[in-house]
Amino acid sequence: MKRIRDAAGKTALLTAVLAVILSGCSDLSPSITADPYPASDGVNLDLPGSSVALRDFLVIGAKKGGPAEVIGALVNGGTSEVQISLQADLGEATQPTATVVTVGPNSLVRIGPDQKYRMEIPALPVDPGASTTLSAATPSGGRAELVVPVLSPELEYSDITAPPTTPAPTPTKTKKPKPDPTPTDSETSN
Repeated sequence: MKRIRDAAGKTALLTAVLAVILSGCSDLSPSITADPYPASDGVNLDLPGSSVALRDFLVIGAKKGGPAEVIGALVNGGTSEVQISLQADLGEATQPTATVVTVGPNSLVRIGPDQKYRMEIPALPVDPGASTTLSAATPSGGRAELVVPVLSPELEYSDITAPPTTPAPTPTKTKKPKPDPTPTDSETSN
């Protein structure tokens, strides 16, 4: 009986020691949930020198050189209306495209298809899977560049731009058969 109590006591002591040691491992590991991060595919930026924040910005495009859409949201945490100029980098061969968005005080404005403000990139400078640059500026001087991911129009983004398609076959001309000539009266009287 004493042996059973000694074994049970040693097991309980060993279990308690292991619990303390193993739970102490978390003291050496940083807490992941304490660090803020964008819980989406897009990226965020607080525009320096202003009350404006860019949230969940990304570009949706099917292929390099093809059309693309910028989607995201602008947040104005200030007490007065703000105009924000957004510019997309189109590569070295093309001038940047710009969109000016007015955001009311303590408001959020979405950018994208089916929204009041839309920003299109006529010729995407990179392939999907790469990144491109957007810049944002306010008249009061807040200006910053944002490196945003370029995603293909698949899954939840499939309705934003058309996926690449194969070209339709070119119609060919077909000759219409000539009708058989009808004999004339002079030909039938012989």
